[in-house]
Parts: sequence; structure tokens; C-alpha cells
Amino acid sequence: MNESHEIIGQIASEKHAEGIKLTYSELRELLEEDYGIKYGSNRGLAKEISAAYDWWEENYPDQGIHHIIAETFTDKDGNYPYM
Repeated sequence: MNESHEIIGQIASEKHAEGIKLTYSELRELLEEDYGIKYGSNRGLAKEISAAYDWWEENYPDQGIHHIIAETFTDKDGNYPYM
């Protein structure tokens, strides 16, 4: 298990339940302040979000967290990275 993958899924699930979307910059700030996890750039974080999506899809497909991850994090303009 990768702890950051689990944390990203938990954050996505919490924010999704509240109807909140986060930009990569907002997620980076939250991860650093609340969990002490640092990413040097949004590009690095985007790769980690993608890896978290894959991890959740592979390990817990029935929970649908991978879909929530895809719907919760956006670029600075509010666009989904996969569109």
C-alpha cells in the first residue's frame, strides 16, 4: 500500500461528499499542511494523482474511489485533466 495513494483517495472522497473540487495547487497545499507530504510541482502531483487513481481502481474497484478522484481534482481553470 502507498500511504499517499490512500490519503489522496480519502481527501477526494471527503471533498466530493461536500461538493468541493480542488485544484492541484490547493491539494498540494493541503497535503503539505495536513499530512507533511510535499510535491515540488503540480506536474509531480498530477503523476501521483494518476497513480492513486490506478491504485484505487486495482485494489478497491467496487468502492468507486478512483472515479471520485477523477472528478474531484482539477487544473487551475477548473478543467478535468483527462478532458
